[in-house]
Amino acid sequence: MDFLNILPEQDGLKLQLIEYLLTLVGSEVPVQTVKDNLQISDYKFEDTLFGLNTDIEFLTMMNGFEIRDNWLIFGHVVSRDLLQQLRNYYFEMAPLAALISEILAINKFPKPIKMEQNYGWSRSYFFKQKNIKNNH
Repeated sequence: MDFLNILPEQDGLKLQLIEYLLTLVGSEVPVQTVKDNLQISDYKFEDTLFGLNTDIEFLTMMNGFEIRDNWLIFGHVVSRDLLQQLRNYYFEMAPLAALISEILAINKFPKPIKMEQNYGWSRSYFFKQKNIKNNH
């Protein structure tokens, strides 16, 4: 099973991007090479990189990547450890995205039975996610 399938598409793409970049040798790569190898558009690349940088800055208080003269330059923080931190962060937040979308749809917390029917959540898992949401 591909675990990236349970994440929102944007978070999965961020993980694919950083995993790809970690396979490269060196600390910079032409932007067009990245777009071609990942087969993504200019817009999707820029959106994904911006989101990834925002998440990296949130987790590490450092900048992950920057673009200079059509070259993608890696920050010192980019590592396998950062990839693991991002995975943990995205998988922790993925259930909250489902809960938040349900809250926005009905303007209040959904009933546990609705989350069980729509997402296969148990009652205890629902209340765990609800507590996480309330504490963030």
